[in-house]
Amino acid sequence: LVSLAFTVLILYLWAIPRILNGADVISTGIITIIVTILVIMYASYGFNIKSHIGVISSMIGILIVGIFAKLFGGLASINGSGSEEAFLLFSQTNGGINLMDIFFISILIGSMGVLDDVVMAQISAVLELYTTDEKLNGFDLYRKAMNIGKDHLSSMVNTLFLAYAGSSLATVMLLIYNSKEMGNILQIDFIAEEIVRSLVSSMGILLIVPIATIIAAKVIPITLVKK
Repeated sequence: LVSLAFTVLILYLWAIPRILNGADVISTGIITIIVTILVIMYASYGFNIKSHIGVISSMIGILIVGIFAKLFGGLASINGSGSEEAFLLFSQTNGGINLMDIFFISILIGSMGVLDDVVMAQISAVLELYTTDEKLNGFDLYRKAMNIGKDHLSSMVNTLFLAYAGSSLATVMLLIYNSKEMGNILQIDFIAEEIVRSLVSSMGILLIVPIATIIAAKVIPITLVKK
């Protein structure tokens, strides 16, 4: 609850007003994400090795998502004005808001909670496996934790797509009803943005799960032995 309250405060009472007052969208968004990750991890899980690995892994995950967001956003020629709300924001601020930067940061913020979920699930799996059998080496810990993570991974990727698809279902149905051709639908900015958002977040999850598992499998045995 503390981390949730802080997330609401920093996003709605600091980041958004700051951006509307002319601050740089990217730097403000990145600061918000970094501080939020730190608070979420340490307020929720305590100041311990699990949280330390969670922070590092989440930061790596955000970096991966950011790289893919820039890459696929450029390939799809997205300018961030796909939704009516974004267009109204741009017009009412007299073009003072960079919509592409807003779209980019929105992907990172949206991915942050999902990354926290999968990262901590994998770290906890490694920790529990090792405390159960301290004879397990790093490779065995990674292999067993990934056996657990594969199911979580599949369900989470599907959840992301279904969440985006469900939220825009009526709009897509209306567009298909009027145009009759799926190829034309995929070229609409709003649909392209949702596809990129879903694809980028999913790829971030697919890559961060093994990365977080490797880090945990290497660090946890060393740390617990030292204790």
